[in-house]
Amino acid sequence: MKTFALICVALLPLSLLAQDTIPGISEIEPGYRPKNRFYVGAFVSPDLSYSIIQREDAGMASLKTNNSNYDISKFSVTVGFEAMYQVNQHLAISMGVHYSGKGGKTKEIEYSLQSPSGVANRYYVYDYRYIDIPVRLDVYLNRRRVAPFITAGVSTNVFINQRTHQFTVEMNDEAMEESNSSSSGFQGISPQFQLGAGIDITLKYSRIRIFPIYRATFTTIPVGGTYDYAGQPTGSVKANLYSIGLGINCMLRL
Repeated sequence: MKTFALICVALLPLSLLAQDTIPGISEIEPGYRPKNRFYVGAFVSPDLSYSIIQREDAGMASLKTNNSNYDISKFSVTVGFEAMYQVNQHLAISMGVHYSGKGGKTKEIEYSLQSPSGVANRYYVYDYRYIDIPVRLDVYLNRRRVAPFITAGVSTNVFINQRTHQFTVEMNDEAMEESNSSSSGFQGISPQFQLGAGIDITLKYSRIRIFPIYRATFTTIPVGGTYDYAGQPTGSVKANLYSIGLGINCMLRL
């Protein structure tokens, strides 16, 4: 009998380490993510964003000439707040309000100029600023404290403003920057698809989530206006917007 008691005592620490619930609340709220709980917190995502402009429909000769092979990514950031409702141990709903930088840039393109150098390299940087309102479904793959999860959903993106930068570098290394911030022709609201996967670390009253996330507009959207030589509008420049970022959530349980 004493031997059996000693074995039980020895196995007790192992059983505590192997259990899948928080001690003291296992009878009421099994698992590390109790159901019907709300969480709120901050969200930040350093992103690589890029835009592919449909130059064949742009209505401007310069845009038609620079085909989409010139489009490359630029660094941007998404920041904001998120709330989460834990439906059960394996499902949660995340909602947020984010300030998001989008856009992209082009590779350097060689131009002929009426200047002493004769030619120059020129590239463009497109900065588009939005308020994103995402709603995602989170699926957790186990009930442990550290759990992998998949998240997918949609976002309503509300356009704020934009700025296009044109950088010209002549062969004598003389550089020039021109910028404009016209918002004519932009689509005010656009839908976006979001997909990600990562790790959720659950503590007693808080959670930390780290997950790469991919975002893409569902359709090609207007991102600027086109004009004739008299300055009259002739149409719009359309593009697909994409980004991939590293989302980080720090949330507290209410």
